[in-house]
Amino acid sequence: MTIKYQEYEIFYKDFYELIIELECGSHFDKKENQHEEWLRKRIKYLFEYGKAICLYSENDQPIGFIFIEYDKGLKNVRCFGKRATIKMFGLFPDQRSNHLGKQLLDECEKYLLSEGCECIYVDTYAKNTGAIRYYTKQGFIPTAYHPGDNGVEDKGQVYLYKYLK
Repeated sequence: MTIKYQEYEIFYKDFYELIIELECGSHFDKKENQHEEWLRKRIKYLFEYGKAICLYSENDQPIGFIFIEYDKGLKNVRCFGKRATIKMFGLFPDQRSNHLGKQLLDECEKYLLSEGCECIYVDTYAKNTGAIRYYTKQGFIPTAYHPGDNGVEDKGQVYLYKYLK
Protein backbone atom coordinates (compact mmCIF):
# COMPACT_ATOMS: atom_id res chain seq x y z
CA MET A 1 0.00 0.00 0.00
CA THR A 2 1.16 3.51 -0.79
CA ILE A 3 0.08 6.80 0.81
CA LYS A 4 0.02 9.84 -1.48
CA TYR A 5 -0.87 13.44 -0.72
CA GLN A 6 -2.75 14.12 -3.96
CA GLU A 7 -3.37 17.28 -5.92
CA TYR A 8 -6.86 18.31 -7.05
CA GLU A 9 -7.00 16.93 -10.62
CA ILE A 10 -5.54 13.50 -9.81
CA PHE A 11 -7.66 13.22 -6.67
CA TYR A 12 -10.85 14.13 -8.55
CA LYS A 13 -10.12 11.65 -11.36
CA ASP A 14 -8.98 8.76 -9.15
CA PHE A 15 -11.74 9.03 -6.56
CA TYR A 16 -14.64 10.48 -8.59
CA GLU A 17 -17.14 7.70 -7.80
CA LEU A 18 -16.21 7.61 -4.11
CA ILE A 19 -16.46 11.41 -3.85
CA ILE A 20 -19.96 11.24 -5.31
CA GLU A 21 -20.95 8.54 -2.80
CA LEU A 22 -19.58 10.49 0.17
CA GLU A 23 -20.79 13.96 -0.82
CA CYS A 24 -24.10 13.29 -2.55
CA GLY A 25 -25.11 9.66 -2.33
CA SER A 26 -28.00 8.71 -4.57
CA HIS A 27 -28.94 12.38 -5.07
CA PHE A 28 -26.17 12.95 -7.65
CA ASP A 29 -27.24 12.86 -11.31
CA LYS A 30 -24.29 12.46 -13.69
CA LYS A 31 -26.48 13.65 -16.57
CA GLU A 32 -27.17 16.97 -14.82
CA ASN A 33 -24.43 19.50 -15.64
CA GLN A 34 -25.24 21.57 -12.56
CA HIS A 35 -24.50 18.57 -10.32
CA GLU A 36 -21.08 18.07 -11.91
CA GLU A 37 -20.33 21.79 -11.69
CA TRP A 38 -21.36 21.89 -8.02
CA LEU A 39 -19.18 18.90 -7.18
CA ARG A 40 -16.10 20.33 -8.94
CA LYS A 41 -16.52 23.65 -7.11
CA ARG A 42 -17.03 21.85 -3.80
CA ILE A 43 -13.82 19.86 -4.18
CA LYS A 44 -11.83 22.90 -5.37
CA TYR A 45 -13.07 24.80 -2.32
CA LEU A 46 -11.95 21.96 -0.04
CA PHE A 47 -8.49 22.04 -1.61
CA GLU A 48 -8.20 25.73 -0.72
CA TYR A 49 -8.17 24.80 2.97
CA GLY A 50 -7.42 21.10 3.06
CA LYS A 51 -5.41 18.11 2.03
CA ALA A 52 -6.24 14.75 0.46
CA ILE A 53 -4.38 11.80 1.97
CA CYS A 54 -4.92 8.90 -0.41
CA LEU A 55 -4.24 5.19 -0.25
CA TYR A 56 -3.25 3.21 -3.36
CA SER A 57 -2.51 -0.47 -3.97
CA GLU A 58 0.91 -1.76 -5.07
CA ASN A 59 -0.27 -1.52 -8.70
CA ASP A 60 -1.35 2.11 -8.14
CA GLN A 61 -5.10 1.46 -7.98
CA PRO A 62 -7.00 3.94 -5.75
CA ILE A 63 -8.30 2.34 -2.55
CA GLY A 64 -9.58 5.22 -0.45
CA PHE A 65 -8.83 8.61 1.04
CA ILE A 66 -9.25 10.89 3.99
CA PHE A 67 -9.71 14.60 3.25
CA ILE A 68 -8.89 17.01 6.05
CA GLU A 69 -9.31 20.70 6.55
CA TYR A 70 -6.61 22.06 8.83
CA ASP A 71 -6.47 25.46 10.49
CA LYS A 72 -2.94 26.17 11.72
CA GLY A 73 -4.20 29.19 13.64
CA LEU A 74 -2.12 32.18 14.62
CA LYS A 75 1.55 31.77 15.41
CA ASN A 76 2.28 31.83 19.17
CA VAL A 77 -1.42 32.04 20.03
CA ARG A 78 -3.03 28.95 21.59
CA CYS A 79 -6.68 29.98 21.42
CA PHE A 80 -6.98 30.01 17.61
CA GLY A 81 -6.70 27.11 15.24
CA LYS A 82 -4.49 24.08 15.67
CA ARG A 83 -7.47 21.91 14.82
CA ALA A 84 -8.51 19.80 11.89
CA THR A 85 -11.79 18.49 10.55
CA ILE A 86 -12.27 15.34 8.54
CA LYS A 87 -14.36 16.53 5.60
CA MET A 88 -14.56 13.19 3.75
CA PHE A 89 -13.31 9.72 4.60
CA GLY A 90 -13.98 6.59 2.62
CA LEU A 91 -12.79 3.46 0.91
CA PHE A 92 -14.11 1.93 -2.27
CA PRO A 93 -16.73 -0.74 -1.38
CA ASP A 94 -14.50 -3.70 -2.26
CA GLN A 95 -11.80 -2.40 0.11
CA ARG A 96 -13.92 -1.91 3.21
CA SER A 97 -13.54 -4.06 6.34
CA ASN A 98 -9.82 -4.66 5.64
CA HIS A 99 -8.52 -2.26 8.35
CA LEU A 100 -7.32 0.11 5.63
CA GLY A 101 -9.36 2.96 7.08
CA LYS A 102 -7.29 2.75 10.24
CA GLN A 103 -4.13 3.00 8.14
CA LEU A 104 -5.47 6.21 6.56
CA LEU A 105 -6.60 7.66 9.88
CA ASP A 106 -3.23 6.86 11.49
CA GLU A 107 -1.41 8.59 8.62
CA CYS A 108 -3.73 11.58 8.96
CA GLU A 109 -3.09 11.89 12.69
CA LYS A 110 0.67 11.49 12.19
CA TYR A 111 0.63 14.28 9.60
CA LEU A 112 -1.48 16.57 11.78
CA LEU A 113 0.75 16.04 14.82
CA SER A 114 3.82 16.88 12.73
CA GLU A 115 2.07 20.15 11.78
CA GLY A 116 1.32 21.06 15.41
CA CYS A 117 -2.37 20.18 15.32
CA GLU A 118 -3.95 19.54 18.71
CA CYS A 119 -7.37 18.07 17.94
CA ILE A 120 -9.49 16.63 15.17
CA TYR A 121 -13.24 16.78 14.54
CA VAL A 122 -15.55 14.71 12.40
CA ASP A 123 -19.28 14.46 11.86
CA THR A 124 -21.43 11.72 10.39
CA TYR A 125 -25.07 10.96 9.78
CA ALA A 126 -26.83 9.98 12.99
CA LYS A 127 -28.25 6.89 11.30
CA ASN A 128 -24.71 5.76 10.32
CA THR A 129 -24.16 3.84 13.56
CA GLY A 130 -21.30 1.87 12.00
CA ALA A 131 -19.30 5.07 11.44
CA ILE A 132 -20.08 6.30 14.96
CA ARG A 133 -18.86 2.98 16.42
CA TYR A 134 -15.74 3.13 14.23
CA TYR A 135 -14.83 6.64 15.33
CA THR A 136 -15.40 5.92 19.02
CA LYS A 137 -13.15 2.82 18.72
CA GLN A 138 -10.50 5.13 17.27
CA GLY A 139 -10.68 7.40 20.34
CA PHE A 140 -13.20 10.01 19.18
CA ILE A 141 -15.74 11.25 21.70
CA PRO A 142 -19.27 12.18 20.61
CA THR A 143 -19.82 15.82 21.57
CA ALA A 144 -23.01 16.97 19.87
CA TYR A 145 -26.06 16.01 17.88
CA HIS A 146 -27.67 18.38 15.41
CA PRO A 147 -31.02 17.31 13.92
CA GLY A 148 -32.06 18.19 10.40
CA ASP A 149 -28.65 19.32 9.07
CA ASN A 150 -29.49 18.01 5.60
CA GLY A 151 -33.20 18.76 5.49
CA VAL A 152 -36.33 17.92 7.45
CA GLU A 153 -36.24 14.23 6.51
CA ASP A 154 -32.66 13.89 7.73
CA LYS A 155 -31.97 12.10 11.01
CA GLY A 156 -29.28 14.66 11.80
CA GLN A 157 -25.54 14.72 12.37
CA VAL A 158 -23.42 13.42 15.22
CA TYR A 159 -20.24 15.40 15.92
CA LEU A 160 -17.16 13.75 17.40
CA TYR A 161 -13.83 15.05 18.70
CA LYS A 162 -10.38 13.60 19.43
CA TYR A 163 -7.46 15.18 21.21
CA LEU A 164 -4.21 14.30 19.43
CA LYS A 165 -1.38 13.31 21.75
